[in-house]
Amino acid sequence: MKIALISDIHSNLEAFSEVLKDIKRKKIIKIFCIGDIVGYGANPNECVDLIKKMRIKSVQGNHEFYCQDLDQLEEFNPYAADALSWTHHALTKENLAFLAKLPKTMKAEGIFFVHGSPREPLEEYVFEDVSIDDAKLFFDKAKTEIIALGHTHRPFVKRFGDKMIFNPGSVGQPRDGNPKASYCIFDTKTKTVEIQRVEYNIKKAADKIMEAGLPLILSSRLYRGR
Repeated sequence: MKIALISDIHSNLEAFSEVLKDIKRKKIIKIFCIGDIVGYGANPNECVDLIKKMRIKSVQGNHEFYCQDLDQLEEFNPYAADALSWTHHALTKENLAFLAKLPKTMKAEGIFFVHGSPREPLEEYVFEDVSIDDAKLFFDKAKTEIIALGHTHRPFVKRFGDKMIFNPGSVGQPRDGNPKASYCIFDTKTKTVEIQRVEYNIKKAADKIMEAGLPLILSSRLYRGR
């Protein structure tokens, strides 16, 4: 069976909608989200509503956590803090409550899902150059041979013998130099990962950010994938 993994949607409805269409075209039914449904973009409620409508199981990302309590925004750069404050006020009470209840980790289909890392579920950035020592600690904590994580907005697949850590990249704000939305398909039988890139209407998403009064950099960076 093949499943789709998405992460870091960041309130980008245009990117999220096109990724869902691509997943449907590939006839994949089961989808998992690795956090940061909201933040940065202009459509937080619409993206949360799609997660709920599609019954997509998700873990909590740092943006879901910090948009609940605006007293902790010193953890973020000024642009992200402004976006989190805007998101907090834009979200409905129902959607804020939904995001607050998301688990920080989850196991399904033989995969351990976490936004950051098994060591620091919300905060730690794990890149493709993750060390063997760190990977061993992660696998010990996860108690699985496969870990899927997000947070960096950069897709990668890293194998350690018969074990694997991978990141599907970001749906709504890629940072690997490729502006196309990123997600992945995982084959539960062969244990293989295929990174997928999907074109979407970047201008529409970027214009919405500017119209909402969010920081300009959050709009312009969509074109660069940085």
